[in-house]
Amino acid sequence: MSDDESFSYAPEVEQIYTDAETQEAMQFMRENDLPMSDLLYALKYVRILNRATDLDEQFKQIKQRLHKLRTEDIPVVKPPTAAELQSERY
Repeated sequence: MSDDESFSYAPEVEQIYTDAETQEAMQFMRENDLPMSDLLYALKYVRILNRATDLDEQFKQIKQRLHKLRTEDIPVVKPPTAAELQSERY
């Protein structure tokens, strides 16, 4: 089997960017003196940058919830005393 037969074409998924992302990408390009031909890369950069910020916030919220659950729902278990053990035998 040649390499051509095992190759499958996967077209790039078309991304739709918001106006806010576009404005942020344009600002990034102006600040870094980038040509308009780099707009797609700037848009991808902005999306990744914003996604990372959103994920950080989600991770913080999850961490807080887990901490709250752990501190509130920790069962207190103590070994039985000698008196309790003897009363169970009789």
